[in-house]
Amino acid sequence: MRRIVGCLVAPLLILSVGTAAEAQAPAKPSTSTGASADRTWISFTLVTSVLVGEFRGDERLKMDQYVYIPDPLSRGLTMAGVALHPKKYDSTESSPSAAERFAVLVGGVITPTGGVGIGASWMAARPVSLNAGLAVLLVNTAKDGKKALDVPTDLASPLETGVAYGWFVGANYNLGR
Repeated sequence: MRRIVGCLVAPLLILSVGTAAEAQAPAKPSTSTGASADRTWISFTLVTSVLVGEFRGDERLKMDQYVYIPDPLSRGLTMAGVALHPKKYDSTESSPSAAERFAVLVGGVITPTGGVGIGASWMAARPVSLNAGLAVLLVNTAKDGKKALDVPTDLASPLETGVAYGWFVGANYNLGR
């Protein structure tokens, strides 16, 4: 569990250090005028990825004929969230700057089941980026440490919410410009 927390906290610390360094740097005059002078460090994004490797944590189960049976998670992952960039950038420039290319992704997982995801993103070409990260998923699992094919002790409420996690790789689409 400490490894998961470390994987979640490390990108946020890197982002906060970059933001603090930018806040202390002297302001550079903008060469843009009007609305294009707006600079941002956050953008909304839609993520589509594939869950790779083995799932860790609790096994997703369901009930059938009074017995726990496996209910495997699908490998497709969709997530809506934000891309947090280490420095502010001007999204109206003709090509993405270095500050716009790298981002930390944080969002809510929609499929295969609800949860949260965090990862890193690299923009190949505006507005599409490549990403990799960790998804923490909420799953139905057996109570009292029971496993697949066991009979539950409480048939009125045999399942509880557990946590499974896995790595994802894929692409994301940054909304807006």
